[in-house]
Amino acid sequence: MDVSSKRGFTLVEVLVVVAIIGILATTVTFSIGNLVARRRFERDIFAVRSQLRSLRARAIADDTPYIVDFSGGNIQVHAFDGPSAVIPAMPSQHLRDVTDEVLPDGLRTLSVGPFPAEAASQLGTKLGISLSTEAVQGDWESPSGASGSNRLIFFNDEIGSMNHGLIYIPNTELPQEGAAIVKTEAGTTLHVFKWNGGSWVQRE
Repeated sequence: MDVSSKRGFTLVEVLVVVAIIGILATTVTFSIGNLVARRRFERDIFAVRSQLRSLRARAIADDTPYIVDFSGGNIQVHAFDGPSAVIPAMPSQHLRDVTDEVLPDGLRTLSVGPFPAEAASQLGTKLGISLSTEAVQGDWESPSGASGSNRLIFFNDEIGSMNHGLIYIPNTELPQEGAAIVKTEAGTTLHVFKWNGGSWVQRE
């Protein structure tokens, strides 16, 4: 009569299986966490872009220029209440802070940051322009003096024209990644480019 021998798992085998499950669980959790962080960041970037685009329509409707200032690291918005003759200079005494009216709380805390060197080089090549690692570039550059041209300005003309430039906003949860909001010299569109740590992807 044949007798089949049966044996259970050894302690070593059980420990190996538990270790593998633990590694897989950690990997999945890490991947999901990164995915959530990317989705949250992308949502915020498009919300900023949406709010900035709405300022263009608002400038036309209110017949008032709107100025977006990135010089403090965070995003601040002002309405220009001065005479049209001084619009090019936009002196500070004619600027009214409307940040709280325009930007939700979460967007006010987003801060611009310097481009990673590789990111600046690649985006410059893609756009056909020379870029540094400064957080704000083009006509939007952070003002070093009293000049009013170093800010994103939505003019109150028929098409809501704006000056050109770009900003880089790092993903604070994934610091090696970020996004750029770009207005080229041509057109009136604000484009979004996403930096994934190795290359740029134009999101819109």
